[in-house]
Amino acid sequence: MPCAGSDRGAGQPVDLVCALQATSPLREPADLERALDDFSRQDCDSLFSASPLEDFLIWERTPDGSVRPVNYDPAARGRRREREVQFVENGSFYMFRPDMLRSTQNRMGGRIGMSVMEFWKAFEVDDEQGLEMCAALMLRFLAP
Repeated sequence: MPCAGSDRGAGQPVDLVCALQATSPLREPADLERALDDFSRQDCDSLFSASPLEDFLIWERTPDGSVRPVNYDPAARGRRREREVQFVENGSFYMFRPDMLRSTQNRMGGRIGMSVMEFWKAFEVDDEQGLEMCAALMLRFLAP
């Protein structure tokens, strides 16, 4: 499957685009290789990178200033190990078919798949604190 930016298939139509987000420096080549397999196995039109959120209870502010739960019922909270794992779109990369992008004007559409990466790879560089966090994670997990 020729991909945008690859040397393979030069002069041939592109079947798949992989958009790598520059603010997500913690991905490894193996993450992209797995995502290509996921894209094919899940028969996707588009795919996003994600990380597991094994125990995230999310709240939001309401217009009146109070708070309410988003992803659970506090009256039936249950134990952590009994909760279903949820996933966060981590923004590391997106894969999509060019024809899907042309028809929807969006990189996400059609049959959407997900490729899961370790949680520590979800961090991004959007500010000085993010840069420091990613640098520390690189030293811990990616340094030889």
